Amino acid sequence: MKEKIKIGYIGLGRRGSYVLKRCFAMMKDVEVKYICDLCTENLEKSAGEVFENSGIRPIMTKDYHDMLNDPEV
Repeated sequence: MKEKIKIGYIGLGRRGSYVLKRCFAMMKDVEVKYICDLCTENLEKSAGEVFENSGIRPIMTKDYHDMLNDPEV
């Protein structure tokens, strides 16, 4: 089985959340490991949408450095 590419996604406003939900969260070979936004409401909504599409709940963060410090991403 092919290993999934793990990504961190920054920016969950209107356009960002749409691209996340309709593109990355639906890709079979991509795991959305992190999502990042300053707005807690955007984080929670997008985490739920990613979980619905992939069955994996991403790590929510307001600091993009968390993603950069993870060697898997």
